[in-house]
Amino acid sequence: ANSAGDSSLINSTEGVLYAEFACFVDDTNTKLISISNSNTTNVVQIGTASTAGRISGSVISGGVSQAAFEITGQTLTNFNKVAVSYKANEVKIFINGVLKDTDTSATMPTGLSELAFDNGSGSNLFEGKVKCVAIYKEVFTDAQLISLTS
Repeated sequence: ANSAGDSSLINSTEGVLYAEFACFVDDTNTKLISISNSNTTNVVQIGTASTAGRISGSVISGGVSQAAFEITGQTLTNFNKVAVSYKANEVKIFINGVLKDTDTSATMPTGLSELAFDNGSGSNLFEGKVKCVAIYKEVFTDAQLISLTS
C-alpha cells in the first residue's frame, strides 16, 4: 500500500493497530502488518508467528522488545480481527472480541510514521487477505476493543 494515509495521523506514544485478515495458508512463515519508523528499531506489529496456528503482536522500542504476544489455537485461514493497543506500561492484544494478553511494563517506540505489510523493514511480508487495517491515535477502553474486534 503506497500513499495510504497521512503519517501525522500515527501516534508514537499511544494508539491501536487493528487488522482483519486471513492467511492463504497456515504455515510457519511469519507474516506481519506494522507501523514503524521504516525499520524494526521502533515498531508496532500484528500478524502471524513462526509457529502454525499463532497470531502475534509486538511492540519494539529502540531495538528492544517491549511486549511480545503469541496467541495459540487460531485458525489463520479464517478471517480474524486483531487489535494491539499500546501506551506506556500497557500493551494489550485482542482477537475476535477477547482480550488475550496484557503487558504492563513497556516503553513506547518513537518516530512511528509508516504503515507496511511487512515487519517495518521489508522482511516478513504479509501474504493473505485483508478486509481492513486501521490505526487509531489513542488507546481505546477494553469495551471499545472488544467491540472493534467482535
